[in-house]
Amino acid sequence: MRAWWCLALGLVGCAKSPDVAPVDLSVGLQRLFRDYDNPVLRGDAASALDRWLSEDGGDERYWEGVLIENLGEEEIGNLLDFEPVFADHRGVATVFQSAFAAQDHAALASLADQTWTDPNFDRYDRTLLEGDPESFPLGDSSLLTRNEIIRSGGFGIAIPYTLRKDYHWVEVGGGQAMLSRWWLETPGCSDNGKNCVLQSYGV
Repeated sequence: MRAWWCLALGLVGCAKSPDVAPVDLSVGLQRLFRDYDNPVLRGDAASALDRWLSEDGGDERYWEGVLIENLGEEEIGNLLDFEPVFADHRGVATVFQSAFAAQDHAALASLADQTWTDPNFDRYDRTLLEGDPESFPLGDSSLLTRNEIIRSGGFGIAIPYTLRKDYHWVEVGGGQAMLSRWWLETPGCSDNGKNCVLQSYGV
């Protein structure tokens, strides 16, 4: 399977203003998020991004993060049960090549405990809604998951929220790529209401 790259978009805070992403990357990520539920369009969007990654993604400046166009109503559609404020999130993409094969990433996707992904997670409990965890690392099946998360911060702050994250395989460039799309299903705030996770989207 292909060398694995990672791209993301969502809400971030930055010490300095990142560079603006090339149009092909920005549009490609929006397109992939929007068309993710359609297998044909999802494959087309993934192939376009695969070509961009192969030709331009090796530039180290992308690891620092680049600004992309925010998602809007067209991309989000009816995913959410709450009214998002699109102006309050900031689109950012990062690109890097993983040291591990896609199969290695896939083998970890179905684990019930995902706290290993970030030391700031006090809880990251994954429930498998659909899919076969045995066949998924082999490049077959899909995984649809719901994730109950508590993210910790300084001074005893803890923010609970619920994240949906779905995984699929697609054919790109003569091989396979693993994709995931995630979004905040249930926002959450700390006990004092001053620290919240209100929006998060990514591919």
